[in-house]
Amino acid sequence: MAESEPKTSSPVDSPGHAAAGPSAEPANGDHPHSAQAQRDEEIEEIERRAKHQPPAIQSPPELPPSSPRKALAIVALVLAVLVVAGGITLLLRMSHDRALAKETEEETI
Repeated sequence: MAESEPKTSSPVDSPGHAAAGPSAEPANGDHPHSAQAQRDEEIEEIERRAKHQPPAIQSPPELPPSSPRKALAIVALVLAVLVVAGGITLLLRMSHDRALAKETEEETI
């Protein structure tokens, strides 16, 4: 886009419409609509090139669903780990409570 083109304030700036009044004509004899027409042609060329490009989004690869046996094994493993962790926590609390009870009993004697 040329910086030296004067800006006109006509009510309709689309190509094919006549400019409103003699003040819309630039002093150098260049028509502002020719620059607009050139921009329109450039936009059309870009759109034509864009139609021939492949889409940028690719679909994920087709994977077969995992077997229910494998999913059940994973769930069972996670559940077993949680049960073992809970059991260890209970044992630690019970031993801590016994130690605290023993300490309290010794202090009262």
